[in-house]
Amino acid sequence: MTIELANLMELAVEMEVAAEVLEVKANKASLREAAQLVTRDARAQIGTYQPAVGAYPAWEPLAPSTEEEKARIGVPENAPLYRFGALKASFRQDPPTEDSITFGSIDEVMEYHEFGTVKMPARPALGPALLKNIDRIQQIFGINAVRAIVGGQRLGYRFEQEEGGIMNSGYTGEAAPQEAYSEPQQLGFDRLD
Repeated sequence: MTIELANLMELAVEMEVAAEVLEVKANKASLREAAQLVTRDARAQIGTYQPAVGAYPAWEPLAPSTEEEKARIGVPENAPLYRFGALKASFRQDPPTEDSITFGSIDEVMEYHEFGTVKMPARPALGPALLKNIDRIQQIFGINAVRAIVGGQRLGYRFEQEEGGIMNSGYTGEAAPQEAYSEPQQLGFDRLD
């Protein structure tokens, strides 16, 4: 499909649509990467005592009765939140929407560990993992935004010279092959639907 642009206003509208597509792609990629980073960090905390992080407390030692029970059933001692590996394996993330992602543990026991109970101190993993990685998460969003703006990732646009000196470009919704890119010289727009 080819779109002819009669004036700069039409070009501006097409560019706005393209910018919105790029923003959504960059945001989804950033959300996915950030969730993976936090999930990986939280998963790694299971089984190892953790220090305080920001307002999150250091993990208190397990109660002697808990350690005795762990020894009785043959699981590692001095490994808080770890028994048979189910909690560690329970971390998941849903596909991102345009502006959010849901991730964490699907094991309801994680909530008790994260916030504590009347009888059990909090041993948070997700909150500290997010806080420890906040600088890296900001970098992830910044890098993906820049990639979308300057084309550091091929996000499905191509530029080619057509007869008569009219430049056509188009968004395919998929990554375009490297050979589809050339230097733009004049404005025109060719949507590849």
